Amino acid sequence: MLAFDTATSAMTAAVLRGGRPVRESFFRAERNHSIRLVPALRDLLADAGVDVRDLAAVAVGVGPGSYTGVRIGVTVAKTMAWSLGLPAVAVSTLSALAWRGRRLALGAGGPDAGRLWVVPVLDARRGRVYTGLYASEGDGGDLHDPARWTAVRPDGVRPVAEWLDEVKALADSAASSRAIVRVVFVGDVAPVEQAVAERFGSRPGESPKHRESRPTAEAAVRADVLAADVSAVDVGELAWAKARRGQIASAHDLVPNYTQLSEAEKKWLAARGGAADGSAVAENADV
Repeated sequence: MLAFDTATSAMTAAVLRGGRPVRESFFRAERNHSIRLVPALRDLLADAGVDVRDLAAVAVGVGPGSYTGVRIGVTVAKTMAWSLGLPAVAVSTLSALAWRGRRLALGAGGPDAGRLWVVPVLDARRGRVYTGLYASEGDGGDLHDPARWTAVRPDGVRPVAEWLDEVKALADSAASSRAIVRVVFVGDVAPVEQAVAERFGSRPGESPKHRESRPTAEAAVRADVLAADVSAVDVGELAWAKARRGQIASAHDLVPNYTQLSEAEKKWLAARGGAADGSAVAENADV
């Protein structure tokens, strides 16, 4: 399987076999995704010793994130799926980022593995973030199985303050029944660090290794803030789990999740009297 994501300034791609990474590439592409993506995929396959005709599927992070970045990644995935006759697997970029955060927070595992929420964060500017809320589903069993990764709250673009208030309220409620003991914020964390500190009592900028648990008076929930990039390995692992469940798409059915309108579309709609707030929340968090 070839997996990649271009929804952020990072351009990440990976080759996986049996759901395990074989080779990965990562570039800080900024605005050069359209120029660098196809050559990067070609080089990655060559380095992994994989002929493009031997691929079994293509997986792509479908956003939300940069409008242009999401469009480029999905377009390339659709083109590959159509031209090579491959099944395609759509993965939420935020779900993959959250899976990365869970990996960073727990490592090989621990007693709190089933009581962890992950809040992925990508800067949407103007005091807003692309975000969602994720957790491993169920009790017992292999909580490291990506097939059990589920959205507690759907992907969307949300104002930072209101979203942190909602997460805090949900966490306090869950903590009262010991459903969770820890919330991890991961990704472009600068826009949320201070708000997390104010609500959960954590210290922005501290290393998670040395950060003490500072629960608020209302609930004993630990909050960590981890800076991280989206990784195609995580996109691939989640895609592999989806493919095994039969959750694949044709090239025609592979669609991006922009979450909000591009600036050009907002202006176009505003000029014609249409709604242009671009604040709609995605109805389905595609994991």
